[in-house]
Amino acid sequence: MWMKSSDDAWSGLETGSACSKQGQTGQMSNPHDGQVGRLVESRLEQKRGYSQHPPCLYALHLHADDPRKCTTLVLRKHGMIKVFSKISQVPRRSIILNPEAPATLSRVDRDIAVKHGVTVIDTSWKSTDNSVFHLLKAPFQRRLPRLLAANPVNYGAPNILSSAEALAAALFILGFPEQALNILSKFKWGSSFIDLNRELLWRNLQET
Repeated sequence: MWMKSSDDAWSGLETGSACSKQGQTGQMSNPHDGQVGRLVESRLEQKRGYSQHPPCLYALHLHADDPRKCTTLVLRKHGMIKVFSKISQVPRRSIILNPEAPATLSRVDRDIAVKHGVTVIDTSWKSTDNSVFHLLKAPFQRRLPRLLAANPVNYGAPNILSSAEALAAALFILGFPEQALNILSKFKWGSSFIDLNRELLWRNLQET
């Protein structure tokens, strides 16, 4: 699960402005969503000069969940995410999705994400140890807006997102809807996440 929490010496890995292809494009139940996503991305790239490269995606996997229900492992299987098991391996300047960060993720974070990637912390919701966010000492920690979970374990619960849902939401907000839809297409409940949060997700894109 995506954990709800709460520099020179920091030895993480740096990333470039582009990364290798992460998975093959999947199909969502509503083809209109994919068409809108491609149109939005095209407008961003052509009118605002944004990078065409989606951000690299990372996860710090702490092996606290049932591996049969772990969305991070599903994404890794499809080659869509790079998974780390040690804090020191997390890219130093990537955007860390932290539910208790003071700043909310927004479109202004896009350039940082493209250059350094987006990282989710995958651990159990039952964990009371949120020290990992402090140990990271990452300069770019961001929380997501209020969203409803669609995963079977926490369906309908606010903010209790799986790692896949958190990354997909981040991609929507950053202006990469097609990549977000690709992630959600790997799960039977993926389209439900869009349905539950459609107003917020598409409003964010339309305001671009």
